[in-house]
Amino acid sequence: MYYIAVFRVRGQTLRLMRELENLHIPASIINTPRGLNIGCGLSIRFDGAYLQKIVKIINSNSYYSFYGIFFVKVNNKGGLIRII
Repeated sequence: MYYIAVFRVRGQTLRLMRELENLHIPASIINTPRGLNIGCGLSIRFDGAYLQKIVKIINSNSYYSFYGIFFVKVNNKGGLIRII
């Protein structure tokens, strides 16, 4: 299980990723899951241990295209995605 941050604008996804790299917060850019059908097509994947830090970063900066953070759990029957 993991979390993803979804944005409507690709540049904002890349901007947050750079900020996380500068703060040494482990994350990666992934394709937004098809089931969401939102955003620019890219999302940032991260571990739940960093959820509060990332929410604080997003809220304290001008990420106007931020759509939401989703919890993703994948099992052998497929994936479960829900917004938090």
